Amino acid sequence: MSVNLIKNANRGTLVAEVEIVRSGRPTLVVDVRVSDERRKLFAKFVATLLAPAPPAVTAPADTPGR
Repeated sequence: MSVNLIKNANRGTLVAEVEIVRSGRPTLVVDVRVSDERRKLFAKFVATLLAPAPPAVTAPADTPGR
């Protein structure tokens, strides 16, 4: 994980934009840019994260009475 603070934000709204650079098993590489409404960069974050496991697929239960 790497975080670079470019400058401080004293007021206003900040927006984080996330791009998945690489999606594999079992990790993700993400790139995050934090900027203001004028698109001025305030911080940059790059990380390799453990990818969540896909949801388990279950068969529908038998319906009694059929």
